[in-house]
Amino acid sequence: MRSLRYLNTVLTIIALLLTLQLWTIWTAPSATMPATGFDLSFTAAREAHAQPAVQPAEQRLRMIRLLESIDRGITAQNNLLKSGEVRVRIDNIDALEPRRNNDDE
Repeated sequence: MRSLRYLNTVLTIIALLLTLQLWTIWTAPSATMPATGFDLSFTAAREAHAQPAVQPAEQRLRMIRLLESIDRGITAQNNLLKSGEVRVRIDNIDALEPRRNNDDE
């Protein structure tokens, strides 16, 4: 039992030291990994100002135009329905009749 407590203590200390090591590597101003030379400071990613593929203002204007077009179409359809010019013809009225259950007879 005593050896498990010692093992848990040692593993906890190792985990804390590794966490501290990673934290110091990632938060250093110009940190580089000594063995590999990789830049871990992420300054290049913070300073990049890449333009998006689609400009947000142009995208919003295009969406507004499409919404206005949809609104005009719905308004025209509503006016057509309100005018009474729409006629409905049912060719297969027999298919629309409710079916009777055999229990009702």
